[in-house]
Amino acid sequence: MVTRILLVEDNADAREALRALLELDGYEVHAAADGTEGLDLARTKTPQVALVVAASGATITFLYFSVTFTEASVTGEEYGPMTPSTLSSVMSFS
Repeated sequence: MVTRILLVEDNADAREALRALLELDGYEVHAAADGTEGLDLARTKTPQVALVVAASGATITFLYFSVTFTEASVTGEEYGPMTPSTLSSVMSFS
């Protein structure tokens, strides 16, 4: 079974680069440019993981959530922020 990932990143170049890398690793990726679009995709695509990239100045933070869905809401458990190498090891699904 392929893991579905919701990727939220406002920078189009970064979003497409991350999408390409994740897809090369075999993940099904649904990408959003902002939180509103991300919530819409979360409700319609039911990802198992949400990866939210937050940047402030020269600092990039990766927030990684496991996602649970109900009819009315989307909830998750935050595992981040983390470094790219830690993110890579956490996303090694069995």
